[in-house]
Amino acid sequence: MKNLTMKIFVGLFVVATVLLQSCKKDSETYSFLLNERGAFVEEPGGTTSLGFTAINISSVTPTTVPQGWSVTVDMNERRISVTAPTTFPDDPKTLADGEEEEEENTNVRFGTVYLTGRSSGGSSVSTSLYVSLAETVDLTGQPSNCYIINKSNARYCIDVTRKGEDTEATMSPASVAILWETPYKVIEFPKLVDGKAYFSVYDVQKFVESFGSLEATKAAMDRLREKAVAAGLKGVHWNLVVWGNPILPVEKVPANTLELLRALGFDSATSYVWIHHCWPADTCTAYNSVRDAYMAYWDKAKAEYGVPYYPNVTMGWDPSPRTNQQKDWNPAYGYPYSGILCDNTPENFRAALQMTKDRLLADPDGPRILNINCWNEWTEGSYLEPDSTHGMKYLEAVRDVFAGTEP
Repeated sequence: MKNLTMKIFVGLFVVATVLLQSCKKDSETYSFLLNERGAFVEEPGGTTSLGFTAINISSVTPTTVPQGWSVTVDMNERRISVTAPTTFPDDPKTLADGEEEEEENTNVRFGTVYLTGRSSGGSSVSTSLYVSLAETVDLTGQPSNCYIINKSNARYCIDVTRKGEDTEATMSPASVAILWETPYKVIEFPKLVDGKAYFSVYDVQKFVESFGSLEATKAAMDRLREKAVAAGLKGVHWNLVVWGNPILPVEKVPANTLELLRALGFDSATSYVWIHHCWPADTCTAYNSVRDAYMAYWDKAKAEYGVPYYPNVTMGWDPSPRTNQQKDWNPAYGYPYSGILCDNTPENFRAALQMTKDRLLADPDGPRILNINCWNEWTEGSYLEPDSTHGMKYLEAVRDVFAGTEP
C-alpha cells in the first residue's frame, strides 16, 4: 500500500496577509482573491505558480518583490508565477585566477510580494503573497504518528496512515479523515517564542510530584531543552500558570510558587482565569469589578515574579451548568456552586481586551503576549464560540481590538 502523505508548509514568522479585498465604489464592484497564502519554491532558480480569482479587475501588477525574485501575472489564465533567485549571499564562492569578484549579492530566500489589482474604472485593490524557498522534509519513513515540525519555510511529508509509535501497522487510506485544517490546507506560519517551543505548566505542584522531587523535575526540563536544541530549535520556553484561589476540589495552591518558578527556571508566567486571583464573592458579581481587581493583581505579578508575565482576559465565569439543578445553590458546597460573573457582555469583554492591549503596549520593553479564557468552556460560562444569544460578538471583539475592522 502506498504511503498517504500530507504536505504541511511551516514558517516561523506570522505574515499579516490580506487575501481578499472586495470593494464597491459607486456602482462598481470588484474583488481580487489569491488561491493560496504562500508560494514555495523547492530549489534556487525554480518556479512555482498559483491561481487567483478576479472580478472586474483588468490588470494585476506586482508592486513590491523581494530582492532577486521574479513575479509574472497571466490575466488570461488567472495564474501568478513566482521564480526564486539562482544565487544567494551565503553561497560558497570560488574564483578562478584573474576573475574578479562580482558585486555584492543581496538576494533573499523569502519575503512578501505585494500585488495591486486595478479595475477598468480606475479603482485599485491590493493584497500580499508570502514567497520562500522551501526545504522538503520527508518523515514518511519514521515509525511514529507524532512528528517534530520545527523548521521555517519547509514542506513536510508525513504518513497519516500509521497507527502509532514503533509499529509498522497502518490504516486503510479510506479510513483516514482530516479532522482539522486551515482553509488553505497549511499550518499558517506558526511563531515560536524567541525560536523556542512553548511549554506551559498548569499545576506546578503536581508537575513536581510527578517527577518525585524538585531536582528530578529540573533535570527533566533540562533534557527537554536539550532535545529541542538537537531538533533545530533554540530550546524550550517554559511558562508557568500561577494561581492563588483553587477552583477544582483537587487543586491546592503551592505555598512556594515564587520559589518554584525561580528554582525550576521558568521563562515566563501567566494566568488561566481571573477567578484564580479574584474570587466572585457574590452570587452575581459584576464583571468589571473582577476585571479591575485582576488589573491590580497584574501589577503585583509584574513586580514580584522576576520573569515576563503574560496577562489573561476572561470572557466570563458561570459553572452553574455543572451543578445539580434540583439542588439549592449554596456556596458552602464548594465548586461548582460558586459566584458567577454578571454583565460579561461582548462590549465589556471588548473593553477588557482593549485595556489589556493598551497596558501591554504602554511598556516598550514588556511582552506582547496574552491569553484568553476560553475558547469553549461552555459549562463554566467562558467561551468565544458563537452562541444563540450573541452570535459572533465575542469573536468579533477579539478581531476589532487586535486586527481592526478592515479585512
